[in-house]
Amino acid sequence: MAAALATTPPTASAAVVLPPGPALSPSADSSFWGTNGRVVDIVSNGTKAWIAGGFDYVGPNTGRAVTVDSSTGTRIPSSNIVDGTVNASAPDGKGGYYLAGDFSRVSDLRRQGLAHIKSDGTVDRGWPASAVTTTVIVGGVAKAQTGSVRSIAVAGDRLIIGGEFDAVNGVPSARLAAIGLDGNVISTWHASANATVNALAVAGDKVYVGGSFTTVNGAARTYLSRVQLLDGATDPTFPVSTNGPVYALDVQGGATSAQDTVKVGGDFTSVTSSGAVTTRTRLAAVAGSGAVLSWAPPANGTVRAIASDSATGTTFVGGTFSQLGGQNRTQLGALTSSGVPTGFDASLSGCQAPHTLKSTNTLPSCTVEVQALQITAGTLYVGGVFTTSQGSLRHDAAAYSVATGRLTSWLPMPGARVRTFTSLGATTVMGGDFVSTGGQYRRGVAKIDLATGTLDPTFRADADNMVLDLELTADRTRLYLAGTFMAVNGVVRQRVAAVDATTGALVTSFAPQVNQGVYTIAVRQSYVYLGGQFTAIGTVARQHAARISAVNGSVDTTWTANTNGPSGSPYQGGMVLSLAVAPDNSRVFLAGPFKTVNGVALPDGIAALSGTSGALLPKQLGGVHSCSTQHWVVALKISDDGKRLYGGDVCPDWIYQWDAVNLSQTKAYGLNWSTACNAGMQGTLEVNGTFYYGSHGGDKGSGGYCWQSPTVHTRISQQRFFAFRASDGALTAYAPQFDSPMGVWSFAAVPQGLLVGGDFTIAGNRNTVAQGLTLFRGTP
Repeated sequence: MAAALATTPPTASAAVVLPPGPALSPSADSSFWGTNGRVVDIVSNGTKAWIAGGFDYVGPNTGRAVTVDSSTGTRIPSSNIVDGTVNASAPDGKGGYYLAGDFSRVSDLRRQGLAHIKSDGTVDRGWPASAVTTTVIVGGVAKAQTGSVRSIAVAGDRLIIGGEFDAVNGVPSARLAAIGLDGNVISTWHASANATVNALAVAGDKVYVGGSFTTVNGAARTYLSRVQLLDGATDPTFPVSTNGPVYALDVQGGATSAQDTVKVGGDFTSVTSSGAVTTRTRLAAVAGSGAVLSWAPPANGTVRAIASDSATGTTFVGGTFSQLGGQNRTQLGALTSSGVPTGFDASLSGCQAPHTLKSTNTLPSCTVEVQALQITAGTLYVGGVFTTSQGSLRHDAAAYSVATGRLTSWLPMPGARVRTFTSLGATTVMGGDFVSTGGQYRRGVAKIDLATGTLDPTFRADADNMVLDLELTADRTRLYLAGTFMAVNGVVRQRVAAVDATTGALVTSFAPQVNQGVYTIAVRQSYVYLGGQFTAIGTVARQHAARISAVNGSVDTTWTANTNGPSGSPYQGGMVLSLAVAPDNSRVFLAGPFKTVNGVALPDGIAALSGTSGALLPKQLGGVHSCSTQHWVVALKISDDGKRLYGGDVCPDWIYQWDAVNLSQTKAYGLNWSTACNAGMQGTLEVNGTFYYGSHGGDKGSGGYCWQSPTVHTRISQQRFFAFRASDGALTAYAPQFDSPMGVWSFAAVPQGLLVGGDFTIAGNRNTVAQGLTLFRGTP
């Protein structure tokens, strides 16, 4: 039950008063916890911050490779922060290990795709094989960039690597290479493939190779091959191929290479050996002699990982299938030595994927998958994309007893996909897409303790889809949520909800039924203003904008502001994308691709309305630029004193500051100033005379820029984050860097500094890993 609340809700939140202090640091605070997905809104009361967006996890920034306790999953502290995806790992035989993937740095060290970590846990600074590159053509010029290492295998005095690259330390190496354990490329080893190598396995003096290639060493070898460990030459005695990509290999070495047993997983439907074609659906076993074995359990989806337990003869298989060997098995199953499914059922379910370029108002589609398997000392370690297993929370990583098939207590809690494990005995190396481990499950909404930068565990308000906007009441007791969700804490709430700001418990009296997405809200006095794509609230028709009671969610029929416009994408019948309300409730501003408000034509896609009735005010705002027929504002922000209104258009990405009091009464279009950026408006904040602007703009030096000022049209190269003088729109020098195509979405000024939310995984500079949320200390 929700906590008891006053029957009259308090007014909207006032601005946080910030004391004078040091200038903002250009570096992000890496100790501040982040998320595993987009943060689209932040509100704060000065001691706590509430965040909303497309995430289901909050945790510390640990980088994409960690060492955890093999029994508990507790992370072993380390300064090795890997900035990019880790695809593979392997022990070095001396207590250390190798990492391979798509990364470019390990903490402050340049390491392109490959790194060696010594037994004491430090990066091997003297190991030279740290520049795995591929050549791309940019503007007609060949440019080397970090390659992708997909698989590695240690054998004797060398490390075999495979992936998508064409050089290692400048030595030409087409998707395959051998590196000495001293880190030097072995120049006498010559193997190459014409497309990506996904999997490697070594048995005796042979290297098995699987991937998406059709030739190895210039000869036809479709998706599967075997080369000599000594020199990389193709082994002609293994004439086996598949008719689709190979992603997984599991090899049990025999007395001779002909007696090896090779289990193969991927996306094929047949295996060919010496010209004879045998049906095999995504799983097969072949002998080292090339003979196709009878072990033939089919999978109805891609197989990504295989691991066999030598003690029991059981083979575990992971991927994206839902059936294995004719039995229902969700992405993970076990097979006997004869290929019959065992009773093992991991019952994996749930998943969360980060946003890319689209799906801004809903969660992206996500598929449960298993990517990594390892068996060590009777325990099966499983990594991939999932939320629960056997009814218990196991975010993207789990461990099971091989003997019983039951979950162990191992709980490392990574924030995203796990791609690789390497056992070091008492500890296990884990790598993948995740930026964080050891965090907590929180979906769509979370509360952060500003003093510690960590999750406040007392608050829980999990939503089943995106939370797009938050409003905190002035007395800080109630938090309003809006978005595309249909339930909060498992209770039906159709796109709008109110929760206790301390605990997250639902306010049971507030339950409006909104028939489509709510993209923007504002709370003033006893009202909640809504904007979005909806056309009805309960039985009351309201076209894309409405005002409802903050107490019980009933529609205020005295205020009407129906918007209309063209149907179809991107217009959606004239939806409201953003709204802003004056502090005294006298004026309401709407933005979006609408053409009329209450039947009155209004071509600029921005409207100034009466706070009393919703009627259009006599004076409006304008000056909105356009690209072809696109001619509207996508985002609004009103200053805390209600005097200035900021907006950004759909195209060509202009920024506007309007007079929010006099409107167009004293100046053309009501404009104080406007300036241009190659960067659409997302996050906004005005504080202490500075207007902070977050965007999805281009990269610095490659399309990301803003004008120096509204009167000086010199392009200043920046990316995704801009700070302007609020008085005249001049660009300031404060410009921390962020990665990711969709960039920065939200800001909040807090006593500790400036909170920034978005899609990024790198913040401030290239050395600081921080996903979704970060803090810049100082005074905004």
